[in-house]
Amino acid sequence: MKNWLILLACMASWGVSNPLADIAVTRFAPLTLTAIECTVGFLFLAVVRLFQNHVKVRWRYLWWIGALQPFAAWLLGNYGYKSATASTGVIILSSEAIFSLLIARLWLAHKISRASLLAVAIGIVGVALAAGGSLSAGGGAIFFLLSALLFGIYSTGMRKYLMGEDPFSVAFAQTTVSALLSLLVFASFHRHLESAPTHIWIAAIASGIFGVGLPFVAFNFLSSKLPSKVTGSALNLIPVAGVAASALLGRGVPTLIQGVGGALVLFSIWGVSRAA
Repeated sequence: MKNWLILLACMASWGVSNPLADIAVTRFAPLTLTAIECTVGFLFLAVVRLFQNHVKVRWRYLWWIGALQPFAAWLLGNYGYKSATASTGVIILSSEAIFSLLIARLWLAHKISRASLLAVAIGIVGVALAAGGSLSAGGGAIFFLLSALLFGIYSTGMRKYLMGEDPFSVAFAQTTVSALLSLLVFASFHRHLESAPTHIWIAAIASGIFGVGLPFVAFNFLSSKLPSKVTGSALNLIPVAGVAASALLGRGVPTLIQGVGGALVLFSIWGVSRAA
């Protein structure tokens, strides 16, 4: 029962981090917010690491793994929130599972069943509906789609090169890379920290904890406690939690068309996670 509760909390954490980022980006530039999120996530994992066994990992691959996730993926997502609602972002970002399947097919030559192909096709239609008018109203959906694509590349790279590594050590290493890279890019191109009220800082820090720090620890812990089919199916909860939190925090409610698109994306994720 404890593991199931942790799983629910993990998915809710990832979902809630989206509207929190949407709030923070109203005062912080996307690059600034990404630096805050990656640094906070790194510090959270560093504290947890004090109580973990130190296991060496292959850094040969982690420099670009960390650059993709969370740094580049979160940076694109934060740019998306500049011109689209949090609920739109949550739905489109849920297509990460679809991109992961397609890229694994191309890169790892994984076979895709007809049921999976059908689920992917339904998901693509759902994403198109969820994007709605965002593509013509500032391009926020494009950033979300690119972020989801990077996650697909990242997850496939993890499968190919780092499957045998200690999950927590890999998570700590990649967040270390992301934090250093985000701070380096921030210092090179932005160079100043915007002033913001307390509640914006709280949203930014909470986004780093709920989106980068806490889920990494919880999900890696659960990877050895629950079957992958269970943890995969649980991804359906992320957009549900994200849309609910977006509505509660006043960051946008999906339109009817977006709601239909979100339902199709959820069904697609369920179909992909249930496939062999």
